[in-house]
Amino acid sequence: MDTVGLLDIIRRSKNAMSAFNQSLRISTNNSANMATTGYKALKQSFKTVFNDVVNEGFQGSGLTSGELNPIQFGSGVTLGSISLDFAQGALGEGGALDCAVSGRGLFMVSPDGGTTVYYTRNGSFHVDTTGQYIIDGSGNMLMGDGGPLSTGGNTDLGWGPNGVLLSNYSLYKAGQEEAAQIGQLALADFTNVEGLTQYDGSLLKESVVSGTRSTGAPGDGAFGTVEPQSLEKSNVFYTGETIDAIEVQRAMSAVLSAIKIASDQISQVINKLLG
Repeated sequence: MDTVGLLDIIRRSKNAMSAFNQSLRISTNNSANMATTGYKALKQSFKTVFNDVVNEGFQGSGLTSGELNPIQFGSGVTLGSISLDFAQGALGEGGALDCAVSGRGLFMVSPDGGTTVYYTRNGSFHVDTTGQYIIDGSGNMLMGDGGPLSTGGNTDLGWGPNGVLLSNYSLYKAGQEEAAQIGQLALADFTNVEGLTQYDGSLLKESVVSGTRSTGAPGDGAFGTVEPQSLEKSNVFYTGETIDAIEVQRAMSAVLSAIKIASDQISQVINKLLG
């Protein structure tokens, strides 16, 4: 009985279980954030590891000999990649200063006025306690085309088409007064937006693979539009997450069965050696 081979089965099974556990962690995180505004699901792929080649094979010489394909044993499975899924989430109703990006682009927010910038699809905004700036739920200032968006001391605020900040908003909506433009929201985009890294809540940070950042007004060029008084919902697809988790659980069950068979065989070998 090949105990080395049995131990190898257990080793490969351990590697597979590690990959499956990581996959379930991702699915659990996605499912937990189904109600998180602007959340972008994590997507993963598995990769087979082949590094145990018994025979490289050979090409036959025609009538005198045949050919042999390579003989190889896989060394298990691992996660091939983990990235953000930037598919559009459904739009829902929001408050007066809430807005949502439809298409490409991310809101830019900053804790220090622009030196540090984070990116998000969560458009839940309100005026800060000083009445001077528009901020997100964590107190980060929303960035416009010239820095943080200032209210200019105005209190009756709302969004016009494509991220234009308006004063006299309620009277403007009622058709009683002209609105005054006091700011323009700016969006950011990246060469490889899926390469951004999660930071805190729904905030994202640049990474070494996210590529070059470009900024512009909503609706310009490849940038998407901004929908006033709307919020983008999480793009987690519950049914898909459930199916994927079930498939991983089935794979884990199969691997556990292999571990049990190998363990039983090893126990038999030990019992025979001990007499």
